[in-house]
Amino acid sequence: MDRATVQELRLCLQNEQQELLHKVATDPEVKNSTPKKPSAERVEQSLKKIEQLERRTVSMEQETERLREDNQHLQEANTALTQDKEHLQGSLARLRSQGAARDEAAHAQALAQGERHRTEALALETQLEGARREAGRTRQQLLRLRQELGILRAARDFNRRQRGPKANMLTGLAAAATAGGGISGGALANNKVKFKTGMRPRGPARLHRHRAVGPNQAIGGGGRSPARDDWEDISEDSGEEYSDSLDSHPIKSHRYAAASEQPAEAFSRTQPDVPNQGYKQREPGEEGGKRRSERKRRKAQRCGCCAPASLRGRVLALQRHLAVLQTARCDAQRSSQELRDANEKITSQLAQRLNVSKQLSQKLTSDLAGVEQQKKVLEMELEQWRQIHRTNTPQQLPSTASQPLETPSPPVLKALEAEVKHLHTKLKSSKAEVMSHTSANKALRAQLLEREEKLRELQEKWRVLIKEKGIDPVCVPQEGSTLLLVTQKPTQHHSGPRALC
Repeated sequence: MDRATVQELRLCLQNEQQELLHKVATDPEVKNSTPKKPSAERVEQSLKKIEQLERRTVSMEQETERLREDNQHLQEANTALTQDKEHLQGSLARLRSQGAARDEAAHAQALAQGERHRTEALALETQLEGARREAGRTRQQLLRLRQELGILRAARDFNRRQRGPKANMLTGLAAAATAGGGISGGALANNKVKFKTGMRPRGPARLHRHRAVGPNQAIGGGGRSPARDDWEDISEDSGEEYSDSLDSHPIKSHRYAAASEQPAEAFSRTQPDVPNQGYKQREPGEEGGKRRSERKRRKAQRCGCCAPASLRGRVLALQRHLAVLQTARCDAQRSSQELRDANEKITSQLAQRLNVSKQLSQKLTSDLAGVEQQKKVLEMELEQWRQIHRTNTPQQLPSTASQPLETPSPPVLKALEAEVKHLHTKLKSSKAEVMSHTSANKALRAQLLEREEKLRELQEKWRVLIKEKGIDPVCVPQEGSTLLLVTQKPTQHHSGPRALC
């Protein structure tokens, strides 16, 4: 109740007192009649209502004490929430600074790595061009060598055809020598071999300048023989290796060799004591096989040297770089796990405190609703009491002697008015506190939502950064988590070392 209602009550009591005095003055002979009871009953009712109001004021004081305690709890929770807010703001600022530093470092590292890869790609392209040019030069040299080999085979066949009659002469001389007994078979064979080898001088093999050989001209020159350097031995079976050097020369040489070997076979049948050392000397033997195997080995080494030693060094450097990236990935995974755990802990604490504040606000709102309902009940009772006093007729005349004693005195009314006023102020203050706490809860909820949005933005930025770097995510965070770890970065140039790892 406010001051106006108390004043209205006072006016009503004064009016009733005046009416009772007027009735007593008009009818003094019936002082102790029946109208005295209604006035006493009214006074008793007013006293009872005053007692009820006092009890309600006591209950309202208790309610205000409870509201004050709840207010203190809410203030403590508010201070704790403000501290958590400051702590979260500091951690968020640190996370932002760390994220910006990581982004800058990753961007700079990506740029440097891209430049390094471009330079390596250019160097590899130049090496590839050089290797292609070298392969072209070796191919041309191989064609020249095959041409020279064909020329040498043609010259060999020509010399064999020219030496056919001379071999017949030597067989006759050998038969005469054996008949005379002056010369031994071994000496004759040695002279035969020397004569034949002297008849076949071989010039040095030249790669860049060739000399045309005529049909009636043998290859001459006093240089090194092909048997002493890395040339292959020119024999009948060497035509099987280079069958594609010339179209028709290997077949002809084989036919001419068979034709030239026929007199030697006839001589060996007629003269069994003379060994056929000249024809055995023309066969490749073990030295020719060794030279061919050595030549094949060198050719394989030349083919294997296409990948230079610089590529091996680069592979080792890339392996070391990959190991460094793997260690950085493990560190980033560990830090992201720690940040995720801290974020989950903070969010759980905030959610718990928010639930507590919600419960307190609901309790305060329910208490406020109860106080308002009590106020409405009191107002309704006061209105009913007013209506009852207004409907009463002025014929009821109480006694003049007992009326001033039964009516409440002005100090009591003033005290009642002061108490009611104090209760109204307490009610208003409790309403204001409840409103302030509800607004604080709303502000804290808005701050929590804003932080969740900021955390989601940081997660999206981290995912975009991972996608830009091309990293395979190992552990992808959910909506409530904060960060992520990095894994290997697949590039085109790292395929070699990663396969080795």
